Amino acid sequence: MTKISSYYLPATVREAASRLSKPGAAVIAGSTLAARNLPAGTMAAVDLRSLPLKYIKADAKGLHLGACATFSDILDSKTACAWAGGILRSAAFKVSSQLIRNMATVGGNIARPMPYNHLPPVFAALDAKVLVAAKGKTAYYQFGELAGKPLADTLGKKALIVEVLLPAATKNMRGVFEKFSKAPSMWESYALVAAALAFKNGVCSGAGVALGAAVPRVVRLAAVEAALIGSPVTEKTAGAAVSAAPDGLELGAQREYKRELLPVLIRRAIIAAAREDK
Repeated sequence: MTKISSYYLPATVREAASRLSKPGAAVIAGSTLAARNLPAGTMAAVDLRSLPLKYIKADAKGLHLGACATFSDILDSKTACAWAGGILRSAAFKVSSQLIRNMATVGGNIARPMPYNHLPPVFAALDAKVLVAAKGKTAYYQFGELAGKPLADTLGKKALIVEVLLPAATKNMRGVFEKFSKAPSMWESYALVAAALAFKNGVCSGAGVALGAAVPRVVRLAAVEAALIGSPVTEKTAGAAVSAAPDGLELGAQREYKRELLPVLIRRAIIAAAREDK
């Protein structure tokens, strides 16, 4: 059982990163999962609630989401809700309950990599960059890099997520977030799909398609994206692009069911995003 002997409430990112560098330290923020998922051996809790990281703002680089911004903060931001066709709004709204939306944070949804988390597929599809502070330094990483070792093992322990940056080029993409679960209010899902498309003269000029929940960690479906780019997106072209989507994926339990479900769900998201362009 985890026994906390020290509790810190840092006022700056530098102070928080310094506290995290000590043995047995771990981050808490929204705390939706902290009681069950603090790393083994945690002796010191570093509470981020006082850090100035609840911001949501846009500039020439893109949309900046502070790590302590909650799902409710996203829904309260007109800029965030309009970004990429409203894909962030959809992902935030489909979280299980208002209570969780008020607590769960952008950073926590990454640092606690549960398969059912809503934001990781969106961040993957939109080529997000994540600003991480560790050992007195800060650096941006592509979202996909966060799953690699040793970085993945340090998030929320030795490394602090500061913000997520959605590139400016994704602002006008048409994005759709699909969730398939027993009930809309359920946290656990069979599959999550984020699809973001860009068009030029009716032809798909850019695509980001990512899958969550059905796999242990979010995956970007590069073959599906490549099949979409350079052609108009129709029922036929979308169907051809996703026909082999489940191949090679680590689907775990209910594998055969997922192999039937995923092409349907992915195609649905792609077609919905294409229709938004018309």
